[in-house]
Amino acid sequence: MASDDTTPTGREFENEDLSGSRFEMVRLNDSQFSQVRFDGSRFQNISWHNVTMSSVELVDVEIGGDVWNLRINGVDIGPLIDAELNRRDPDRHLVFQELRESRSVEDYRKGWGVIEHRWTELIDRVRELPEGSEHRSVAGEWSLVQTLRHISYAVAAWIERVALGVEDPFVDTDLPWDEAPADIPRPVDRDARIALDDAVGVWRRRQQTVRDFLESLTTEDLERTVSTAGDSWPQVTDFPLAEAVHIAVTEVWEHHQFAQRDLHAIEQEQAQD
Repeated sequence: MASDDTTPTGREFENEDLSGSRFEMVRLNDSQFSQVRFDGSRFQNISWHNVTMSSVELVDVEIGGDVWNLRINGVDIGPLIDAELNRRDPDRHLVFQELRESRSVEDYRKGWGVIEHRWTELIDRVRELPEGSEHRSVAGEWSLVQTLRHISYAVAAWIERVALGVEDPFVDTDLPWDEAPADIPRPVDRDARIALDDAVGVWRRRQQTVRDFLESLTTEDLERTVSTAGDSWPQVTDFPLAEAVHIAVTEVWEHHQFAQRDLHAIEQEQAQD
């Protein structure tokens, strides 16, 4: 997203062909689009809050992300999507809804156990594929190794740093999100060719950290707030501990879903060869 200190230009584009254009770190707040074709376009990491679309055609459209209060032809489809996703995978309801509503220590332990099991299964599936599959990117998304590096980073950030107070818990293989500020203290090589076993090894250690943390967690702990020290990310003050735990758990779950989606595509491709 563009920074908040940019100055609006209010430029107008009319009867122009901007096909093939690329917009990055751009603010289009309060803009108007009329008789515009977005056919074949790709939107990634986009914020669409308080947006109205009328007389639109949505044909062969794939949308993935957080959906809240999305009405299509007057129908709030968010609950319908949630119900279908939960029907397909009942464990999703535990991670996404029950944990947020109950904030129960036992539920967190149960949810984390499910997540650990899912990741173990997925990694085992990757090991059965031809060498190099762990570094394959599908549609520009992270490879499995990059995803493992990222969820390790998420645990380091929200459990080790925020919840446990470790000032700098990160290792060189940790991978922040792609749009992370350039001034994050530890340099990151997104495209480093990290061996699968090395990425898994870091992830296993981080799994154990979460497991030990949840084992010692109490209901009273979930009621308190925490603050961070030092220059690393995140920087928080009086931040709810329960929220930090929930961010870590849901982040690891969501990236498992993305990795599973991409792994299925790779497996299908291999089956056709």
